[in-house]
Amino acid sequence: MRTDGIITGGIKKRRIQPVHPVFLSMFQEIYNQHLKLIEHVKNPFGALFLNRYGEAMTSQDYENKFTRLVKLLIERLLNNGDFLSLSEANLLMSGRMNTHVLRHFFTQFISELEQTRSPVEIAYWRGDSSLETAIIYLSHHPLIDDKISFIQKKVYEDLSR
Repeated sequence: MRTDGIITGGIKKRRIQPVHPVFLSMFQEIYNQHLKLIEHVKNPFGALFLNRYGEAMTSQDYENKFTRLVKLLIERLLNNGDFLSLSEANLLMSGRMNTHVLRHFFTQFISELEQTRSPVEIAYWRGDSSLETAIIYLSHHPLIDDKISFIQKKVYEDLSR
Protein backbone atom coordinates (compact mmCIF):
# COMPACT_ATOMS: atom_id res chain seq x y z
CA MET A 1 0.00 0.00 0.00
CA ARG A 2 2.94 2.35 -0.45
CA THR A 3 2.65 4.99 -3.13
CA ASP A 4 5.99 3.90 -4.61
CA GLY A 5 4.82 0.31 -5.06
CA ILE A 6 7.25 -1.23 -2.58
CA ILE A 7 5.80 -4.29 -0.87
CA THR A 8 5.28 -3.64 2.85
CA GLY A 9 4.65 -7.25 3.84
CA GLY A 10 3.11 -10.23 2.11
CA ILE A 11 0.53 -11.30 4.68
CA LYS A 12 -1.38 -8.06 5.18
CA LYS A 13 -4.70 -7.38 3.52
CA ARG A 14 -7.08 -4.44 3.50
CA ARG A 15 -9.87 -4.93 6.02
CA ILE A 16 -11.67 -3.26 8.86
CA GLN A 17 -10.21 -4.76 12.00
CA PRO A 18 -12.25 -4.40 15.19
CA VAL A 19 -10.38 -3.68 18.41
CA HIS A 20 -11.13 -5.95 21.36
CA PRO A 21 -13.16 -4.03 23.99
CA VAL A 22 -10.53 -4.70 26.66
CA PHE A 23 -8.00 -2.64 24.68
CA LEU A 24 -10.36 -0.11 23.09
CA SER A 25 -9.90 2.92 25.37
CA MET A 26 -6.12 2.49 25.59
CA PHE A 27 -5.83 1.93 21.84
CA GLN A 28 -7.99 4.98 21.06
CA GLU A 29 -5.84 7.23 23.26
CA ILE A 30 -2.56 5.99 21.77
CA TYR A 31 -3.97 6.14 18.24
CA ASN A 32 -5.08 9.76 18.73
CA GLN A 33 -1.61 10.68 20.03
CA HIS A 34 -0.03 8.95 17.04
CA LEU A 35 -2.29 10.78 14.57
CA LYS A 36 -1.18 14.09 16.10
CA LEU A 37 2.46 13.10 15.56
CA ILE A 38 1.92 12.41 11.87
CA GLU A 39 -0.80 14.99 11.07
CA HIS A 40 1.55 17.10 8.93
CA VAL A 41 2.88 14.12 6.95
CA LYS A 42 1.42 13.34 3.53
CA ASN A 43 0.08 9.84 4.14
CA PRO A 44 -2.41 8.96 1.39
CA PHE A 45 -3.02 5.40 2.55
CA GLY A 46 -3.23 6.13 6.26
CA ALA A 47 -0.26 3.89 7.11
CA LEU A 48 0.19 3.43 10.83
CA PHE A 49 3.98 3.10 10.79
CA LEU A 50 6.00 5.53 8.70
CA ASN A 51 9.68 5.57 7.85
CA ARG A 52 11.89 8.68 8.06
CA TYR A 53 10.66 9.76 4.62
CA GLY A 54 7.00 9.70 5.66
CA GLU A 55 6.25 6.54 3.65
CA ALA A 56 4.66 3.36 4.93
CA MET A 57 7.35 1.18 6.47
CA THR A 58 8.31 -2.06 4.82
CA SER A 59 8.16 -5.15 6.98
CA GLN A 60 11.99 -5.12 6.99
CA ASP A 61 12.08 -1.49 8.23
CA TYR A 62 9.66 -2.39 11.03
CA GLU A 63 11.66 -5.49 11.98
CA ASN A 64 14.92 -3.48 12.07
CA LYS A 65 13.39 -0.85 14.36
CA PHE A 66 11.94 -3.54 16.61
CA THR A 67 15.32 -5.31 16.83
CA ARG A 68 17.03 -2.04 17.81
CA LEU A 69 14.42 -1.47 20.53
CA VAL A 70 14.95 -4.98 21.92
CA LYS A 71 18.74 -4.41 21.99
CA LEU A 72 18.23 -1.13 23.85
CA LEU A 73 15.92 -2.84 26.32
CA ILE A 74 18.50 -5.61 26.89
CA GLU A 75 21.20 -3.01 27.61
CA ARG A 76 19.00 -1.23 30.14
CA LEU A 77 18.01 -4.46 31.85
CA LEU A 78 21.64 -5.58 32.10
CA ASN A 79 22.60 -2.22 33.58
CA ASN A 80 19.97 -2.61 36.33
CA GLY A 81 21.92 -5.57 37.67
CA ASP A 82 19.10 -7.05 39.77
CA PHE A 83 18.15 -10.71 39.38
CA LEU A 84 14.74 -10.08 37.77
CA SER A 85 16.19 -7.64 35.21
CA LEU A 86 19.01 -10.06 34.38
CA SER A 87 16.59 -12.94 33.88
CA GLU A 88 14.39 -10.79 31.63
CA ALA A 89 17.47 -9.73 29.63
CA ASN A 90 18.45 -13.39 29.31
CA LEU A 91 15.01 -14.21 27.91
CA LEU A 92 15.31 -11.38 25.39
CA MET A 93 18.80 -12.56 24.38
CA SER A 94 17.46 -16.05 23.67
CA GLY A 95 16.47 -14.74 20.24
CA ARG A 96 12.83 -15.71 20.58
CA MET A 97 11.73 -12.08 20.73
CA ASN A 98 10.44 -10.93 17.36
CA THR A 99 7.83 -8.60 15.93
CA HIS A 100 5.11 -11.20 16.48
CA VAL A 101 5.48 -11.09 20.26
CA LEU A 102 2.70 -8.54 20.74
CA ARG A 103 0.35 -10.61 18.57
CA HIS A 104 1.20 -13.62 20.71
CA PHE A 105 0.66 -11.64 23.93
CA PHE A 106 -2.69 -10.37 22.63
CA THR A 107 -3.82 -13.89 21.74
CA GLN A 108 -2.79 -15.32 25.11
CA PHE A 109 -4.43 -12.42 26.94
CA ILE A 110 -7.81 -12.57 25.22
CA SER A 111 -7.90 -16.37 25.34
CA GLU A 112 -7.96 -16.14 29.14
CA LEU A 113 -11.03 -13.89 29.15
CA GLU A 114 -14.37 -15.54 29.78
CA GLN A 115 -15.96 -14.02 26.69
CA THR A 116 -13.26 -15.14 24.21
CA ARG A 117 -12.51 -18.79 24.77
CA SER A 118 -13.33 -20.29 21.37
CA PRO A 119 -10.97 -20.39 18.37
CA VAL A 120 -13.66 -18.67 16.27
CA GLU A 121 -13.74 -15.64 18.57
CA ILE A 122 -9.96 -15.49 18.83
CA ALA A 123 -9.58 -15.70 15.04
CA TYR A 124 -12.11 -12.86 14.72
CA TRP A 125 -10.26 -10.56 17.13
CA ARG A 126 -6.88 -11.43 15.58
CA GLY A 127 -8.15 -10.90 12.03
CA ASP A 128 -7.24 -14.44 10.95
CA SER A 129 -8.77 -15.71 7.72
CA SER A 130 -8.65 -19.30 8.99
CA LEU A 131 -9.12 -20.98 12.36
CA GLU A 132 -5.85 -22.89 12.04
CA THR A 133 -3.70 -20.03 13.27
CA ALA A 134 -5.91 -19.34 16.30
CA ILE A 135 -5.90 -23.05 17.15
CA ILE A 136 -2.09 -23.18 16.94
CA TYR A 137 -1.80 -20.22 19.33
CA LEU A 138 -4.33 -21.76 21.70
CA SER A 139 -2.59 -25.14 21.68
CA HIS A 140 0.66 -23.47 22.82
CA HIS A 141 -1.00 -21.64 25.68
CA PRO A 142 0.81 -22.21 29.00
CA LEU A 143 -2.49 -22.55 30.87
CA ILE A 144 -3.33 -25.65 28.87
CA ASP A 145 -0.63 -27.63 30.71
CA ASP A 146 -1.96 -26.34 34.03
CA LYS A 147 -5.52 -27.31 33.11
CA ILE A 148 -4.46 -30.78 31.95
CA SER A 149 -2.43 -31.26 35.13
CA PHE A 150 -5.39 -30.14 37.25
CA ILE A 151 -7.76 -32.55 35.47
CA GLN A 152 -5.28 -35.42 35.74
CA LYS A 153 -4.83 -34.77 39.46
CA LYS A 154 -8.61 -34.60 39.97
CA VAL A 155 -9.16 -37.88 38.07
CA TYR A 156 -6.36 -39.54 40.07
CA GLU A 157 -7.86 -38.31 43.36
CA ASP A 158 -11.32 -39.59 42.34
CA LEU A 159 -9.89 -42.98 41.38
CA SER A 160 -7.88 -43.20 44.60
CA ARG A 161 -10.96 -42.98 46.81
